[in-house]
Amino acid sequence: MLAPTVPSHDQTLLFAGDRGPINSACAEPLGDTYVFEDGQWRALTPAHAPSARRGAVLAFAPGRDALFLYGGSSPGSCDAMLDACDDLWEWQDDDWHAIERSDPEGDGDPGPRLGHVMASDLARGEIVLHSGRFPNEPGAADAPWSSWIWHPGAEAKPAQVATFDFASASVPEAARTRSLHVVWRGAAASGSGDGVELLAWFRGRFVPAAQLGFKRDDAGWSCERADALGELRYTRGDSEKLTFALVPAGVNATHPGYAAITTDQLALQVQYRLP
Repeated sequence: MLAPTVPSHDQTLLFAGDRGPINSACAEPLGDTYVFEDGQWRALTPAHAPSARRGAVLAFAPGRDALFLYGGSSPGSCDAMLDACDDLWEWQDDDWHAIERSDPEGDGDPGPRLGHVMASDLARGEIVLHSGRFPNEPGAADAPWSSWIWHPGAEAKPAQVATFDFASASVPEAARTRSLHVVWRGAAASGSGDGVELLAWFRGRFVPAAQLGFKRDDAGWSCERADALGELRYTRGDSEKLTFALVPAGVNATHPGYAAITTDQLALQVQYRLP
């Protein structure tokens, strides 16, 4: 299979396929990696690689400057559908790296398949997967309307998230907030240096706490806006929540230099005036 050219390296990558009679279900799957550059093919010997397979697909993710491989069929029997794969791999820094997928929306993933297509959405920095064939289904049925989006998370950062149940603190509704103080002692490393940043959950998304009036000092982040608590509280079930996240201040790196973050101490202090 061929992947799109990697612009930063002016290369085209080839991985896997099969060797044997054309259209034979028992053809031998391959697991070698080749690069085409300067007008010729060159065999590569990466330290890691996906299993030998056929029917997998590669697509370029511009945000990570990397290629992603998904699915295909590994050897095991002459029935390719019984051996369909659902693993995801990233080609970067002249090696293959297995990727553990996340599912924050909880809507699942494409599952094992082969014969699908993938394409890069350059405007959004995403990869779109469409169709393919599933294993273990009567007649190995096609899935013509099944489409998925893979977001590589180029701009995503590791985070430690803390949610405080403000309602359980029994603060009167009429109390007037004087200040919020988030004591969060932690450390982080990223592709562009060390340092941490505090985010606050505000109107359905995380935003930098500094945009909401928080100022950083030696002990943490403080906000003395009287209306800050009301704006930051959100209802979930029978509780009213305040949520913050600590993230690296710098940008996330790419494999193998992903950013990391640790926490030593965490507390939320709220000062308010009773009516």
